[in-house]
Amino acid sequence: MDYRRVDLKDAYNNVLSKKKSLLAEMTIGRKIQNHYLYIRKRSSIYNEKFLAIYNYTCVYCGANHSLISRTDWEIDHFICESSFKKLKNGQTVVDHCKAGNIYNLVLACSNCNNVKLGFVIDDSLQKILDIDNNGITNVFCRDENTYRIIINDNYKQNQDVVEFYKKLNLGSELKRVSYMLMKIDFLLDNSNISQPKRKILEEIYRLLLKKRNLTYEN
Repeated sequence: MDYRRVDLKDAYNNVLSKKKSLLAEMTIGRKIQNHYLYIRKRSSIYNEKFLAIYNYTCVYCGANHSLISRTDWEIDHFICESSFKKLKNGQTVVDHCKAGNIYNLVLACSNCNNVKLGFVIDDSLQKILDIDNNGITNVFCRDENTYRIIINDNYKQNQDVVEFYKKLNLGSELKRVSYMLMKIDFLLDNSNISQPKRKILEEIYRLLLKKRNLTYEN
């Protein structure tokens, strides 16, 4: 089960093939070296299509379009830019073109992207998380009682996974409340519930949203 979803489905399907199609569309009649520069522009059609590839869902915490405004989505370098180095004129510089390759880009909410800044993901952790093939869902899960994101038993002793989990605050109250809000929103949109129960859920949603906003600000 994908801990990022409230509808028990996989968050993403055929991501790599969709990225390949988007790349082909982007490069018709032009040579693009740094895909990031084209995809990151919020006014760009490529930005919109990239968000659609990930179903407007943060690849790390699962926050979706019901909570995240259009301007709060960010294109994240999964492997941080500082990991890509090359020699230029005798000096070591960041290779922004390799870092900005579409296959190193993922969709993140601004909260996850900001706290992840500069975190180095080595080859072994990259294979474990395997974002575009939903490998991350084997590493983390959702506690059925508290709705917190937790580390699966098989990875609790993996120090790289633990550091990643702590760096992104995946077990935080913010992530927990966000999931609860998405779950209520899903129920309101997809369940045939009575008007009295709907009003109760709407009031719970309002209170939780207020709590989330206060948590986010702090």
